Amino acid sequence: MKWVIIIFVGIFLISFVNAGTLNSSTTNTNFSISGCSFEFNNQIIGVATGTCSRGNASGYFYCDNNKVGWNTLKVGYGCSLGQTNYTLGESFCCPTGMFCNKTTGGFQCVDRIENCFDQKTESDCDKIGCLWMDERGICTDGTRDYSCSYYTTENSCNADKWGFGKTGAGTDLCGSHVKCNNGEDFAVPYDKCGCEWHNSTTNGQHCQVKIVGSQIFYNPAVGQDIFKCSSAYKLGNCSSGVQKMKWVSTNSVVSGFNNSSDVPQDCLDATQCGEGYSTRMCGEPIVKLPMFSLFSLFASMIIIGLFYFSKQINLNRVKH
Repeated sequence: MKWVIIIFVGIFLISFVNAGTLNSSTTNTNFSISGCSFEFNNQIIGVATGTCSRGNASGYFYCDNNKVGWNTLKVGYGCSLGQTNYTLGESFCCPTGMFCNKTTGGFQCVDRIENCFDQKTESDCDKIGCLWMDERGICTDGTRDYSCSYYTTENSCNADKWGFGKTGAGTDLCGSHVKCNNGEDFAVPYDKCGCEWHNSTTNGQHCQVKIVGSQIFYNPAVGQDIFKCSSAYKLGNCSSGVQKMKWVSTNSVVSGFNNSSDVPQDCLDATQCGEGYSTRMCGEPIVKLPMFSLFSLFASMIIIGLFYFSKQINLNRVKH
């Protein structure tokens, strides 16, 4: 009898979920935490399809459009973002301080000897596998240390050439979900994240990070609760691998809620929609001494080699 009850409850739940899916909106039908799963620091993390891992695991994993997972530290097509013909200077997926190096069988993230921020020209930047952001003439390790506020025109904001609206500061929740409003599940769809231009400014910024919170399970007859949050981020200097971050947000209703004041406060808190302050990991590790370049490294190795070679010759002479 016990098993009969369990089976009946299971059938009922499956029927309920299927009924909600068949009558739900496109966002609800398409959203899932699907993609790829990876083990990182004894935890299972999810990475959305076609994206590079973020947060503490930033740059370690890539999930391609076929939901094949890649470890970017191993040979394959993870750091090249699924490309088989990747070239230095293009966007890549690697942990901080590493670049996507071509090798037998594909590509692999390896340590970068020189620092991106020291490079003053696009060609020098490309040579060591960094990104040259031509709008401001900056050579950078990646896009993770910037936000949508980088763009100063409406066209560049909406185009989001560098993908700051999906991978930059303030986007860690994209492609995940949160619990709020008495334990309800709200999705933060990856494809709804992006940069959004505002004619009026918040925190002095027109181009802001946009995320959307969408109720996952709902009654189609009542409608789906969806809210939007736009945030203006101010990022401090990257010092010793740590960066201070402040933000100011405004929220609005997409559907369901009567007005913005009806959006539950715990949903706003869960999506960091409001005013906030935090610190985050940033930048690239300093792997060279002051005034120490790649040329200096090779020169030093040659000098050391010649020194030991001469010592060996003298040693042989003494023996004879």
